[in-house]
Amino acid sequence: MTSKRLSRAALLAAISLPLVGGASVHQRRQTVEQAKLFDQVFQLVSTRYIDTISTDTLYKTAAQGLIRELHDPFSSFYSHSEFTQFNNAMRSNYVGLGIQIAAGPTGIIVQHVFPNTPASENGIIDGDQITQVDTFSTYGWTAQEISDKIHGPSGTPITLTLQRSGIPQPIAVALKRSVVHIPTVPYAFVLEGTIGYIPLLQFGERASLELANAVANVTEQGATSLILDLRGDPGGLLQQAVDVSSLFLPEGTTVVTLHDRHGRTAYNVSSPPVQPDIPIVVLVDGHTASASEIVTGALQDHDRALVIGTPTFGKGVAQELFQLEDGYTLRLTTARWYTPNGRLIHRDRTLLDNGRVVELDSASDIAGRPVFSSDSGRTLYGGGGIVPDLIVTPDTMTSDERELLQALAPWQQVYIAQMQSYAFSLRGTLKPNFTFTPQMRAAFVQKLRDHGVIVDDSLLARGGSILDRTVGKRITTILFGDSTAERKYLGHDRQLQQAVTLLESSQDQTSLFAAAQHVTTDRH
Repeated sequence: MTSKRLSRAALLAAISLPLVGGASVHQRRQTVEQAKLFDQVFQLVSTRYIDTISTDTLYKTAAQGLIRELHDPFSSFYSHSEFTQFNNAMRSNYVGLGIQIAAGPTGIIVQHVFPNTPASENGIIDGDQITQVDTFSTYGWTAQEISDKIHGPSGTPITLTLQRSGIPQPIAVALKRSVVHIPTVPYAFVLEGTIGYIPLLQFGERASLELANAVANVTEQGATSLILDLRGDPGGLLQQAVDVSSLFLPEGTTVVTLHDRHGRTAYNVSSPPVQPDIPIVVLVDGHTASASEIVTGALQDHDRALVIGTPTFGKGVAQELFQLEDGYTLRLTTARWYTPNGRLIHRDRTLLDNGRVVELDSASDIAGRPVFSSDSGRTLYGGGGIVPDLIVTPDTMTSDERELLQALAPWQQVYIAQMQSYAFSLRGTLKPNFTFTPQMRAAFVQKLRDHGVIVDDSLLARGGSILDRTVGKRITTILFGDSTAERKYLGHDRQLQQAVTLLESSQDQTSLFAAAQHVTTDRH
């Protein structure tokens, strides 16, 4: 049998959905008729449509359409190169240059440069536009096409030609591809002498190992309590969620339960915890999703952590990967995740034909949510996502500051590029504890104006303090690193400050919960 026949047979099998036991002959006949209908349409399109379309393309298009009609944002049909990119995102190591790229207003730009990579060591910065890869112009290329061209064997050379805001001449950068390590824990440090602070960026294949090392590091420095920052963490591997939870929960404890068409599967802690008693606060927000919600839900259900922030994203479905013919991979939603005490993590969304994802139930805060209990009887809320024990919004901006940022939004790429440029112009002239002065603000605003950005003087006078913080923090990050920037500006982090205040007055997890009950929060 040819590969084309196998592909067609596989597609028809997907369309002919499995029948439950006892299905009638009428149902079977109906399924066969629908398969014939598809075959008739397929034959007419392949032989009579005005333009010639290859059979391979038709089969691929039909398979993609089938998945698209599920209206499931999390089910995908990947080509070989698309799956490679997806797989790299789940791995801590890959061969490349250490950059994230995305479509910009005039082409493909560098969205982020990871530290200690070929890109960072050769001066590539956020906001650079990639105009050429080796001798190939990237005009009209997609981000995927450039990504495919950038990846290659470790040690092989590659030259990127970049256009940088404020510099008229193209910049050619010669690099060598190498194994890039993307840290899941970029840094960890101790606050107020006894509070360990650890951000976890994603649940890649090294998440639990890096987190365990970070916990050991801060406790050796004297930390007697811990803040685990999962804000913005999009999740990742299910097993890593179980392993991360296992660092803090007793052996045998349930972390999450998966419900699929065949029943339920519980994932339990299989080893003793490394920190069974240390008081923990978990910080979350609307971008905390997937595996990070599993960890948050498990620690909250079992009274192992106080959760502070805003309700999480609500990505509580599991996908399986199915290898298909000709290098294609199907990522299909096959199960839903529930916290140990029965809360559904998922918030239903549908994928519209225009590519937008819309929530089917946009309930926020706690109004109308089902009520659950933690192991000790604390009140918890279901209804999708994880509702924090203390809802604390991050917004510390004034209305004038928000208005200024909104006014700058149309020039976002220029704004980012000029922050980068200004930071590098100050290299060697600043110390980590520098103050962003009025003179520095004026110099930065002038750079924006020199590049066509319109800034209203009266609005700048009223809301310009937001530039002092955002530009100052970006300069600190570029010149002195993420850890230094986080330490320096943590006073502006309302959620983190609430966590620090509660931990300073608590000796254990029980007293931490008690202290939280007396806090006036943003819950409504």
